[in-house]
Amino acid sequence: MVQKHLNHFLRFCYNAAWIERIPKLSPIKIDEPETEPLKDPEYESILKAATGKTRTLIRLMRWSGLAIRDASTLERTDLSFDKEKEKDLYRIIRERTKAGEPLYIPIPKDVAEEVLAVLHDNPVYVFWNRQTGNSSEYRHAAYMGEQVAEALKNAKVWSDGHMISHRLRATFAVDLSGTRA
Repeated sequence: MVQKHLNHFLRFCYNAAWIERIPKLSPIKIDEPETEPLKDPEYESILKAATGKTRTLIRLMRWSGLAIRDASTLERTDLSFDKEKEKDLYRIIRERTKAGEPLYIPIPKDVAEEVLAVLHDNPVYVFWNRQTGNSSEYRHAAYMGEQVAEALKNAKVWSDGHMISHRLRATFAVDLSGTRA
């Protein structure tokens, strides 16, 4: 994707007569392995290893595809029950924190009910209680990411790479595509 954007930029520069020719780029090598989706036994062992809000956050991420920052800073108003179209259907409607892109994600009723059950006395957020010292979204997302990582380690579903919570997102994406084995 980066190479594609770079090629478009170089073509723009060429068309604007800023450069005389479009240079040939060498392929970009990716040193990191692709993020693998979780297998069902791995996911089940993670749920057994996680407790409380962390378990609920893991389920939310797995069934919504939300990034850790978006999931951990979920606002109460982001989760709504769709009364008109289908019974027993909840949706997450919000903008993605990192990119500002709109999200409209249906989630299973049991996951939504578990999310609603963790509500505490914070009037805005589901998981995040700003009064507990995690004063910024980044700090709170990092803290929740540590909790998710701990659950993956305890379940022995750990990879030494970064962004291990992306395996939950990959699982969601593969399920959507219908290519999950």
